[in-house]
Amino acid sequence: RRHYESALGLSSTSAYASGNYTTTNYKLISSESDVDAAVDSIWADMKAKGQYIIGLDIEHNTTMTNKQQLGERQANGDSAVLSLAVDEATYVFRVCRFESLPGSLSDLLASDSVAKVGVGIKGDVTNLTRKFRGCHVSNVHEINELAGRKLGHTGSLASLCLEVLNKQLLKDNEFRLYTDWEADELSPDAVEYAAADANVSLELYVSLTRQLDISEAILAMYKENFKRLQPDSDDKPPSMDDGQLL
Repeated sequence: RRHYESALGLSSTSAYASGNYTTTNYKLISSESDVDAAVDSIWADMKAKGQYIIGLDIEHNTTMTNKQQLGERQANGDSAVLSLAVDEATYVFRVCRFESLPGSLSDLLASDSVAKVGVGIKGDVTNLTRKFRGCHVSNVHEINELAGRKLGHTGSLASLCLEVLNKQLLKDNEFRLYTDWEADELSPDAVEYAAADANVSLELYVSLTRQLDISEAILAMYKENFKRLQPDSDDKPPSMDDGQLL
């Protein structure tokens, strides 16, 4: 059973994906009048957590040259849905209904103090800034850059979710491609699909960052211990060069 509530109502159940990964607590923001309250909640959550990181994902309609061959497609639709995930909730903004980007949301995206993270996030940001002139998104981080450093390879959102979080995120490519993200009403499955991508992005970034921090801390400790074990120059055994017998 799936359930979600629009505007400031929180979802109580999940999940688009029938695998391990579930998304709870997501909000659908369809009206510009509800944006300020949602953004205030995002700031409050980040402050309470002490974690100024947002998982970001964009959904848009896709025109396909051949609907029988999903590989032949053009991802040239304008941003329709902007999902922003923080620790307590994920906010799904139907930006296709906005004539312009509300000031509070624009300021949040432009804030240097908040990291925006995602897989393929640069393409999402380009799509968003193309739709809203003057929109600027700063402090953007590609999760695959962290994955490359920690795992030695990159991957899709679903493959990284399985490898890093040990959870299966079922990504139905046909569902994404054939969903009308600009429809008058989005199905609960569509809302959760959008929310899950942003939420997984946040979890992946936090997990990979922590793993890298631990790895780097262990490496630093190893180097320090190795250095301490090395004999100082005064403690080196005499050598033939010193004119002494070994």
